[in-house]
Amino acid sequence: PFEDTSIFGRLVQGAFMWAVALFDASPNLRVLLNDILPKNDTIDDYEIEHNFESIGQKTILLNACKIAAKENEPPIILLAIEDVTEREWLEGLLTDSEERSRRLFETASDGIVLLEKREGHITHANQAVEKLLGYPRGGVHREKTTGYRCVD
Repeated sequence: PFEDTSIFGRLVQGAFMWAVALFDASPNLRVLLNDILPKNDTIDDYEIEHNFESIGQKTILLNACKIAAKENEPPIILLAIEDVTEREWLEGLLTDSEERSRRLFETASDGIVLLEKREGHITHANQAVEKLLGYPRGGVHREKTTGYRCVD
């Protein structure tokens, strides 16, 4: 289990242990951080997937940058550690849902038309609408509806 650490008066659970565990999980991370100092570069969105003993499989996103130090003091690296496990899981669910909806829209035998709310322009129409109205594939999208508007 990770120890609790206090930073600037705020309790950060396992801050130090997270960093140690991530170094163990990704040997390349130490190399990347060592390259920051001499080059004055940053690391943006470095992703590590690791199965932590006490908390299970996690996806961690790291960002790091060099902070200017005072004269004759060693440079400091600011390391931001973000657990993005749940966000990535939710993004996967959203992608799956969008794909199912798209397939349903495209393969429905009923005609479906999606309109832009303010102007009434057709944004999407499935093949059933095109077949019903005699338009070539993709031809309905060029049409503008007249006399109709979407209501709130």
